[in-house]
Amino acid sequence: MAFAVMVLAGYFTTFTSVRSLSFEWLTLMILLGIGYLTTGVYGYARVAHDDRLLIRVGYFLLQIPLGALSIILSGQVGFNAIILLPLVGHSVFLLPEAWKYLINLLIVFSYGAIVHLMTASWEFVWASVPVFGAGQVFILVFTQMMLNEEKARREIESLVVQLREANDRLREYAIQAEELAIVKERNRLAREIHDGLGHYLTTLNMQIKAASAVLETDLEAARQLLAKAEGVTHKALLDIRQSVRALRDPSLPVKSVEEILAGLLEECEHSGIHTLMEVKGEPRKVDQELKASIIRLVQESISNTLKHSKATLYQLVLDYQSDCIILEMKDNGVGGEISAVGFGLLGMQERVALLKGKMEIATTNGAGFSIKIILPG
Repeated sequence: MAFAVMVLAGYFTTFTSVRSLSFEWLTLMILLGIGYLTTGVYGYARVAHDDRLLIRVGYFLLQIPLGALSIILSGQVGFNAIILLPLVGHSVFLLPEAWKYLINLLIVFSYGAIVHLMTASWEFVWASVPVFGAGQVFILVFTQMMLNEEKARREIESLVVQLREANDRLREYAIQAEELAIVKERNRLAREIHDGLGHYLTTLNMQIKAASAVLETDLEAARQLLAKAEGVTHKALLDIRQSVRALRDPSLPVKSVEEILAGLLEECEHSGIHTLMEVKGEPRKVDQELKASIIRLVQESISNTLKHSKATLYQLVLDYQSDCIILEMKDNGVGGEISAVGFGLLGMQERVALLKGKMEIATTNGAGFSIKIILPG
């Protein structure tokens, strides 16, 4: 639109200043004007969508001669030279930096040549070229500022879109993180119930079965076993209450790892399995997560022995290394093939993985079952 306005203004100046018009001259001027205007509007629009430099430079090599010829045929040089100035703005939009300045030098050189051709006066050339050049510089600077502002606006719009997309992704990630946290907490609770309460229920079940087996032949032994079973239920309640208290107030004093493990082995003894415990290295205080994991791992190991092994001996080694803690748990039961991993062993593997530890299982028919766990800490 600006191109058309400036060209029409230049032609209006030409037609109003000419005293006599011939049909041939008028026809030629109109044809040149239509060609220059059409190329400047529609040609520019097509060239703007073509990234080839040769095509873009060719656009200016066509328009500059057309504009110069229109000025020459008008028979005068003055305000009508304004028709060349829109090409200055086009150069900013279409050409890279070096070519932009080269084309503008060609435009001002063409203007100077036109002035000299029509006036045959170098003085007039030196007087008019700086004025035309000042107009060029103004258009160059103004158009470049407008282009920079447009680029900045597009970049801001793009950043706004990217920020909106990033916010949407963050919202999705937050939802996913919340869902994962819920799943993680469910898995943790499942492990706690299985390893903690499940251990006590297994021990309780074994002692009730033992009491039932001797109920008719040895009433006193049955009573003792039932009393131990009652003690197991009491310990289970204490364990649950202690876990709840620890969640509410982690600073409450609790027993050491060795004391708690010794209590677990004592319960195993009450179920008819002899136990041995060995502590190696220098015992040290560990964080609550590692401590809870050690206890639950041993509980699950004892539960598996009580439920599946038919063992008479259970051995536990707690080894404090300088950079890790090693748990070795084994029994002398029937053993077997590790063809199917139950929930108990799966829960143990999950606990070990969460602590970035290692777990090894070894078992064969008739040779018992052993587990070795290495935990950093």
